[in-house]
Amino acid sequence: MSDYILSLMPEDPSYVPPAEAQSRALAAYRAIAPEASHIECRVFDQITFIDQGSNFEKVQCPACGKDVTNHWSEWMERAFESKFRDLSIVTPCCGIHTNLNDLTYVWPAGFARVVLRAQNPNLGGFLSSEDHSVLETLMGCKLRQVYAHY
Repeated sequence: MSDYILSLMPEDPSYVPPAEAQSRALAAYRAIAPEASHIECRVFDQITFIDQGSNFEKVQCPACGKDVTNHWSEWMERAFESKFRDLSIVTPCCGIHTNLNDLTYVWPAGFARVVLRAQNPNLGGFLSSEDHSVLETLMGCKLRQVYAHY
């Protein structure tokens, strides 16, 4: 049986909201997705890649939109060696200095120290803009949604 995971994570990979903000956001997420099989707020010891599972299609340069998927695994290996403390890269297409978190992932993915995660949320995909905004307010930051299929 396959699972769907809807994760919300701060746009800033190193940001961890205060515990009280995490608790309020977790309670709100449970109200938004009452049919989910499991909902948690997880804080990692270090920055972690939050992937989209089998929804992965490609990775693009955020400046010019060129496909950089062929370079991505090399960049990930180098970042892994630094325990994802250094996500910086230079794109081969247009030479911009950027980072792995700011690449355009099709479907969305990214890096975080904290994630709100709902397993099989039964919401039909991503959160509505209203629900997304509520969780951003509670967490005190902009959030990226990652919809994974495993």
